[in-house]
Amino acid sequence: MNVAMAWSLNAGGSTIRSARVRVGALGSRPQPLTAVEDALRNVAVAEARRAIETALPAALDQLEVNADRHGGADYKRHLAGVLLLRNADEAIIAGGSWLK
Repeated sequence: MNVAMAWSLNAGGSTIRSARVRVGALGSRPQPLTAVEDALRNVAVAEARRAIETALPAALDQLEVNADRHGGADYKRHLAGVLLLRNADEAIIAGGSWLK
């Protein structure tokens, strides 16, 4: 399983203009977490984790998940959330250093 996330920031690098979040290897195709993308729009980077945590339960419930020998659907949804929050934490810690 993988979770990919991309943020488009304002000129100062402090606010998320838009976000794209995709979860792969859960179903037949990569799937967007649209509720998370919407929750991140126009949010300060410092507040991104809180916005994700608020939208995440509903977003994960929307995922098509194939249970298999690697885990059940609930476990895989939980893991997708953990991976997304780790990605967000890394981006927040970087604090826009990629702009410098």
